[in-house]
Amino acid sequence: MQNDLPLHLRGSCASTENRQEELELLDLADTVLADNNWRWLHHLLDLVHDIATRQRGKMYFARLFKSQNAAEIEVALSEMETWRQELGDESARPREHDLARALFLLGYDKSLSLTTL
Repeated sequence: MQNDLPLHLRGSCASTENRQEELELLDLADTVLADNNWRWLHHLLDLVHDIATRQRGKMYFARLFKSQNAAEIEVALSEMETWRQELGDESARPREHDLARALFLLGYDKSLSLTTL
C-alpha cells in the first residue's frame, strides 16, 4: 500500500507507523510496570532523569516482555548493547547504565528460559 502513495508521503507513513509502535510499547510497559512484581524495575526507571532514555528503556522492556522466541530477544539484546554504548561513560551516567544492565539481564534470562523449553 505504501508504494501506491506519492513519494513525499511514504516516509511520513513509516514514521507514523513507528510512532504508533512506540506508543503501544510504552503503554504495554506502563501497564506491566504498574504490577508490584516489577516495582524494582519501575524504581530504576524513575531514577533516570532523561525522559528519552527512560522511554527507550521502557520500550526495550516491553519488547522483551512480549517476545515469544529467543530470536526476537537476541535482536533486542543486540540493539540494547548499542544503546548501552551510546550512553557513554558509566561514571557520568550510572543510573542509566544500571537500567541498561538490568534490562539486559532480564532479556538474557528470558532467552535462556525460552531456549530450554
